[in-house]
Amino acid sequence: MLLCLPLVSSGQDTLALEKSLVPERAIKFSPFHLINFYPTIEISYEMRIRPLFTLQAEGGYVLNYRYNTDEEFQNKRGIKGKLEARNYLSGPPDRRKQFYLAAEVYLNAINFGRQDGEEECFDLECNHRFHRRYNYKMKYREEGFSFKVGFIRYWGPALFLDINSGVTLRNVRYKEPISLRPRGGDVFFAGPDIPNEEDRVTVSPNLGIRLGYRLK
Repeated sequence: MLLCLPLVSSGQDTLALEKSLVPERAIKFSPFHLINFYPTIEISYEMRIRPLFTLQAEGGYVLNYRYNTDEEFQNKRGIKGKLEARNYLSGPPDRRKQFYLAAEVYLNAINFGRQDGEEECFDLECNHRFHRRYNYKMKYREEGFSFKVGFIRYWGPALFLDINSGVTLRNVRYKEPISLRPRGGDVFFAGPDIPNEEDRVTVSPNLGIRLGYRLK
């Protein structure tokens, strides 16, 4: 019976003993992007270039949830794209976990509809006024660069969890028709804008959680 124990242990650690934890090819899904402000189906594909170096391409399609009743963010549509270079760290094997460093460039190109209103006049003296509603297209563009530290953790021979965090340098721009500016009316109270539509370059933290499946 004691002689059988090494064989059982060997069978349980097949992944660690027979091949590298670095996937040669893997496909991943990002579930939390579905509840993003711009909800997105995001799928990524990782490919090994060298024993500890991989490239990962990710694409996302922005969804327009039908229950959205916000007049300022109607008919959301667009794409997201990312390209990541990843270097796995060598060291004492954890048998199921391996850490990595990564650098990523990305682009978000999203459009949405907005409804707004302005007070206008029937006559030159503006004695007779009316309120007109406008529907127009807004554009949201963002590109940036991220540096991340993360790890992959296997649940079996093929299924794994990919978690990373780091910092992102973001260039954010929102575009609306110039003809709609300036807007009339006094603002007596205004809370924080979500999302912030000011054009800006800023540094923000990031967090990524993906479910992965090792194809080879």
